[in-house]
Amino acid sequence: MRQLVLFFILIGNVLLYPSECIGLQKKPTEFYIIFGSGFRSDTISLFINDVKIACQIVLNSDPITGIGEGASIQFKNDCLMIFDQKLNLIESKPFQKSNRIRIIIHINDLPYELVADFKKGKYIVISKHWYYYNVYLNHYKKPVVFE
Repeated sequence: MRQLVLFFILIGNVLLYPSECIGLQKKPTEFYIIFGSGFRSDTISLFINDVKIACQIVLNSDPITGIGEGASIQFKNDCLMIFDQKLNLIESKPFQKSNRIRIIIHINDLPYELVADFKKGKYIVISKHWYYYNVYLNHYKKPVVFE
């Protein structure tokens, strides 16, 4: 009888506190930036809150998926991590996160300033209009899925 009670206590704890019982205490990604459509052999430099993230990267968008091939940025564990198109870590930099970040992107030496507000979403896609050279920043609350 005692073993049965202990079994139900164990099952109850696993159902109520699964992350503590299973060991899934990883801190989730706090924000994620990818480049979307419209980039055609464009040279970019990127600054987030005046921290230099990338310099003179050539960026192309895939014509089918609309994903910019070249770089993505992820903030996790108080660091900005920069990945290449094959998701290999290029560089990791310490970073102080706030509710809003200022993104300055130079595309072919033309500066654009964008502001990301994390209340609107932590998944950010930066896209460029291929003809008018307008740069757009879109927020999403759920991960972006490209087919």
